[in-house]
Amino acid sequence: TPGAHKPFWKKLNPLWQKIPFGRPDALLRSLQPALGWMFSRPATILAMVLMIIAGLTLSANWERFTASSANVISHQNWLWLLIAWIGLKFFHEIGHALVCHRYGGNIRETGLVIAFFAPLAYVDASSCWSFRSRWQRIHTALAGVYVELIIASLSILAWKWCDSVVLRHVLQNTIIMASVSTLLFNLNPLMKFDGYYVLSDLLQIPNLSTQANSVLTDLARRIFFGDSGSRPTVIGRQRWVLMTYGAAAMVWRLLVTLSLLI
Repeated sequence: TPGAHKPFWKKLNPLWQKIPFGRPDALLRSLQPALGWMFSRPATILAMVLMIIAGLTLSANWERFTASSANVISHQNWLWLLIAWIGLKFFHEIGHALVCHRYGGNIRETGLVIAFFAPLAYVDASSCWSFRSRWQRIHTALAGVYVELIIASLSILAWKWCDSVVLRHVLQNTIIMASVSTLLFNLNPLMKFDGYYVLSDLLQIPNLSTQANSVLTDLARRIFFGDSGSRPTVIGRQRWVLMTYGAAAMVWRLLVTLSLLI
């Protein structure tokens, strides 16, 4: 079974517990006819138009939106944010699974991850790495963000015309979690989420993070220890790309760590 070889203390890690539910093949086969069309080219164009309309709507009502969402980040609202986050990540993972399945990939496992005491859905869509087309791999990686942005767009339009205070509050939480958090984390290439794999494919550099860390380590040895006996294994433009990425990722990790400590 997966994880059987892990040390005992890692299996009991309260900050990261993986609860597998098995293979979702039957569920994906049933969902594909009903939802698979959302990832076609015409549907993607319509979704982009929807996102533009929603963006313009939010821009035109920005003062009203910010005034009514001033208490969104207060601790009294954390439960609502957590509920919105969990629901969005469920649909996010369904998006990855449907697109991977659409291109002939297999979803080897689905389940829950208890990360920092927060339950999150996950799917194992790693079979997409075997796709010959990098655009199919990128499409699979971006499917979750695509689904969240559609939900955010629909929520913006519903919020604009909604009169219920409670429903408007729920919609505001959904909009914030499906847009800001998605852009900061899922699309952020400095963390090993969707944006990282997209950037790795666009640069055509597999194991981008590992290679970047290797280049930085080699550079540190040369600067601080005068280790000039071995020649760099990566040279030219790719070396500069890896150095830039590695440095930016390191700064981001430090900022996140400091933020968590604070």
